[in-house]
Amino acid sequence: LNEGARHTFKALDNYVSWFSRGNLYVELEILHILGLFDRSAEIEAVNAVRMKPVIPGLTDHAVDPAFIGDALSRLSKAGLIARNDADKNGTVDFIDAHPLIRQYFSDRLKQAQDGKAFQEGHRRLYHHYLKSASEYPTNASEMSLLYRVIGHCCQAEEVKSAFDDLLVRRAWRNLSEDTRERNFATR
Repeated sequence: LNEGARHTFKALDNYVSWFSRGNLYVELEILHILGLFDRSAEIEAVNAVRMKPVIPGLTDHAVDPAFIGDALSRLSKAGLIARNDADKNGTVDFIDAHPLIRQYFSDRLKQAQDGKAFQEGHRRLYHHYLKSASEYPTNASEMSLLYRVIGHCCQAEEVKSAFDDLLVRRAWRNLSEDTRERNFATR
């Protein structure tokens, strides 16, 4: 880590302590969920992770929808997340955090409970995005979503599914056998 990242992580250590002392566990869980993303997170995807059953070490408190709005407001006021309030009613479509914040909470999640919560969170995102992904993508947007599915599938340690079903059968379906072999040889 560079100097700036070390300072950021030290400040985030202080936020974690502050939130823990204040029993603001929903806020911590939302930040950990954001650690599962490499870009802004759709609220629908965040809710897919938050659904029951609880993921121990990740969604112990965040499954109660009554606490989410207040927690998002506190995180936004603290400058830890940005919200996309789509309408005047305060409906939030997307939330995001700086990449260093996402990395910090991703690293914490990987280290906790042998990474089981990290894997299960990605498994839920894999299944969530898979529902929206085109069976056979025909444009860049559809292919981008399929690659997002593949990423979450791999992070969930379901590499065989990612490779056999998603990459070979769907993404590489139009490639010749020779081209596929060349792709493997260069890796």
